[in-house]
Amino acid sequence: MIRLSASLIKDYLSCRKKGFYRINHPEQAIKTDDMIIGEIVHKVIEEDWNKDMLFALEHAQKIKEGYNIVDPDPKRLNRLNRCIKNFFINFKYLIRNDDEIEKFFRVPFLEDIAIMTGKMDRVTKDVIIIDWKTGGTFPKSIDNDIQFIIYYISYKQIYKEYPKKVFFVSLDKGKLI
Repeated sequence: MIRLSASLIKDYLSCRKKGFYRINHPEQAIKTDDMIIGEIVHKVIEEDWNKDMLFALEHAQKIKEGYNIVDPDPKRLNRLNRCIKNFFINFKYLIRNDDEIEKFFRVPFLEDIAIMTGKMDRVTKDVIIIDWKTGGTFPKSIDNDIQFIIYYISYKQIYKEYPKKVFFVSLDKGKLI
């Protein structure tokens, strides 16, 4: 059985070797500083979304101290705080206590030839999928993005209905698609 994910497909399309290494040597993957910032922001949103912004910002700094950030570029570290502030100012209203956080999925695909796997950052009871992004790129549309297509199809298989909305939330830019 073939195991597919949006990350694997994107890696393969950008470089076949990258896809090969993701499958056969995942232990060799190295987290970049940008990936670490994203990990910290996600953790703070998961754990502190229902607290106040100052508490979340302090928690982010404590978490950051546990990582070995190689390039302490002030712009990158400012992005950490900006993402958290943008969440609290612009997007906190989207979520509630009864949401599913970090919803892992594993669903059959292509008549059971493959299994589609992934993790949705947040699934709300209002039938909405939310994906928090901390990077600087912001697409004009997510209609043709493999990650969001997979979310849409997988949601239908899990919940027996299509999601009403799928949101790409740029925490860095404070924008939503």
